[in-house]
Formats: sequence, C-alpha cells, structure tokens
Amino acid sequence: MEREQEQERELRQWAVGLADAREADRRAMGRAILMLLERIDGLRAELARRPVEPAIAPEAPAAVPEAEAAALPEAATPSEVDPDEDTMVVGLRERLRAVTHRNH
Repeated sequence: MEREQEQERELRQWAVGLADAREADRRAMGRAILMLLERIDGLRAELARRPVEPAIAPEAPAAVPEAEAAALPEAATPSEVDPDEDTMVVGLRERLRAVTHRNH
C-alpha cells in the first residue's frame, strides 16, 4: 500500500509539472492525469463508505442421480449441435422432461 501511495505521489508531481507546461498537449495530459487521480481518490472514498458485504460462496451444481442420468438422452455429436442454441437451457429442459415423464 505504501508503495502504491508513493507511486501516486510521484504521478501527481508529474501531472502538476505537465499541467504547467507551455505546450497545450502536455498541459492537457497533465490535467487528464490529475482528473484520473481525483477519480481514483473518489472511488476509494466510496468503497470505504460501503458496508462490508459477506462473501457468498457459489452453489455447487446439484448432482444428477444415476436413475435420472440413465433417463437423460445421450449427448449429440458436434455435427448435430446447433451452435446458436444454449446448451445449458436444453440440458435443463431435458432433465425436467425426464423427471416429469418418470413421475407421470
């Protein structure tokens, strides 16, 4: 963190020097760097004000019981797969069909 603050301090000094230059393009670069540094400071302040959110662990996908897996259709060969079709939706749809078919 200290190294980061040191780098920002140096960058700010460069930006001030550029902002005071004679050439318009250098002044513009200096002002742009200063604006970015101000934005970084603002975002840090915003993060500091936010309440700490507990980390939520992603849920592991439910395992398919062997009986259900046997009822699922075999995977299509690559030549039969439509590249525009969402395979996750199709897989869920087929699982639902297998379960509802078995229950009826």
